[in-house]
Amino acid sequence: MIGLILTGPALAADAPPTIDIPNSALRAGLLPDHVGQIREGINYWAEKIRQAGGDEKNAEKMVISARGGLLFYYRQYESTRYRYTFSREAAAILSALLKNGLTKDDPFLQLKEVNVAIALSQMSQVPIQDALEAMVVHRNAAVRYLGWKGYRRVRRLLLAQGGNFSKTMFRTLASRAAKEDSPPILAAIFQMLYLLPDAGRLVSQEALTDAQNQAFEILHANWGRCCRLLLTGGAGMAEALEKGIGSLQGMASLVAAKSDGKKAVLQMIVDAMYCSFLAYDAHCAKADRSDVAVRTNASLLLTCEKALSEISEIRKTTVEDALTNPRVPDRPAAVGLAVLDWVEALKDLGVIKPDFKMPAEKAETGNQAPK
Repeated sequence: MIGLILTGPALAADAPPTIDIPNSALRAGLLPDHVGQIREGINYWAEKIRQAGGDEKNAEKMVISARGGLLFYYRQYESTRYRYTFSREAAAILSALLKNGLTKDDPFLQLKEVNVAIALSQMSQVPIQDALEAMVVHRNAAVRYLGWKGYRRVRRLLLAQGGNFSKTMFRTLASRAAKEDSPPILAAIFQMLYLLPDAGRLVSQEALTDAQNQAFEILHANWGRCCRLLLTGGAGMAEALEKGIGSLQGMASLVAAKSDGKKAVLQMIVDAMYCSFLAYDAHCAKADRSDVAVRTNASLLLTCEKALSEISEIRKTTVEDALTNPRVPDRPAAVGLAVLDWVEALKDLGVIKPDFKMPAEKAETGNQAPK
């Protein structure tokens, strides 16, 4: 069956090794010989990736076929024992390939890195954490993004394991949230930070509450930096902050139980709304309303308003009205006033007017901060 994965003469020259593990071992535990088979299979496909070359079409075919071979081996048995062992061996072999196993002047370097990362991100067992740790700090942004997607798959298992598994995850989240500046990767981190209630009771409620509090502190500590990135970046940061608002909404009921928790959540959303207005205003002055940055900031403004309304239980649609009313003569100015209206409405809950400013080089025209 594994032969069906092969496409092209380059991979047909030598047959892939066979992984053949009896049901008794899958139930009771894998023997050294079985682990050796797994290791040999992973090394085989890793070497195919490393050696892939020729023209672009051939290299792509070889690399994608090798990725398929790795995932076929991983999914060959549904046994948790097998997949745990496979993930452990794959983490060691493939993270080494990502770190220093590929030639830096290889014309297909990014193709190879991304396909190794895709394979690793699909392996949802605890030992894959070692590889994910290497991925989320990789120089290739696509590898970092896939690392966080993979981390999201296993985060609940890591929380269930506790100890160093959980500590490592949160230490890395805090470190990377403070350094990452790629909007799609920040969006993936924001999504990683909200933990859905555990219907399967894999993680105790106490552990889940503690984890969510840690996640909120990471988001809170880095929110201002991300809002400032919105003022200096493009449309992608608005989309990333929308993911962050979604996570804040999920966290709100838990965080509200803490002293000043509700105020902190509301202030973070207002900060994003205020910065989104500044960006919206600046882009409106330079482009028409169909510009992607104008549209994404308008979407973020609406998301912020809906979140504020839900969390504060103050039912207002002033931002929506300013953005959509066809009779509004100066839309950016109306949006700015609507944002200030929300600040005023939330004053009794401790929310204050943000002091963010559009950088001088970005603020040549437009209404700027509402007074």
